[in-house]
Amino acid sequence: MLSPRVDVDLDILEENIFSVRAALRRETEIIFVVKANAYGHGLAPVTRKAVTSGIRWFAVAYLHEALTVREHAPDADILVMGAVAPEDISVIVDNRITPIIVSEDHGLGLAEQARFMNATLPVHLKVDTGMGRLGVPWEDAVSIFKTLDSGGGLDIRGVCTHFAAVEPGEPDRAEIQIRRFLDVTGCLEASSGRALLKHISSSRAMLYHSEWDLD
Repeated sequence: MLSPRVDVDLDILEENIFSVRAALRRETEIIFVVKANAYGHGLAPVTRKAVTSGIRWFAVAYLHEALTVREHAPDADILVMGAVAPEDISVIVDNRITPIIVSEDHGLGLAEQARFMNATLPVHLKVDTGMGRLGVPWEDAVSIFKTLDSGGGLDIRGVCTHFAAVEPGEPDRAEIQIRRFLDVTGCLEASSGRALLKHISSSRAMLYHSEWDLD
């Protein structure tokens, strides 16, 4: 029986990255998602090609994926979208990895461990604007942000959310999410007095709504 085989042309990957880059505003970064072994395409070779193609931000689901990315992208910013454990903070800090806070309890746990280690951990906060998976509820995001931001141990540098669906023929659902996100982030920046890295768009959303690309 023959085994399945996939050939990945990394030069075409580079062309795709350049095409996306050309379609974006200059000030909008690409956060290159390489979770699940770069969606089965090979985490190490895809990361290396992405770096030489100008990618500066990567996102993964788990810490062990982030450590692999770090091996091949020594100067990149790396986000972990899943819930990293407080006991892994020393590894996270040593490897300059940025966790995404997925709930208030998760953030409090990371903050407590960071304070115990006399460290300040850079993080992003995920807001659930309608996906219903991970993130603090958008209605409570401002108060939760203030709690986490004032408690010490965390340096909240960014805010993100996740579209449940982007359908040009049925725009209401995504438009509700973007309105909620912009309302929340506007309040967060006003109350904290600082700019936050804001990311919401996806490869599908950028095809139809360039105004949603943000940072």
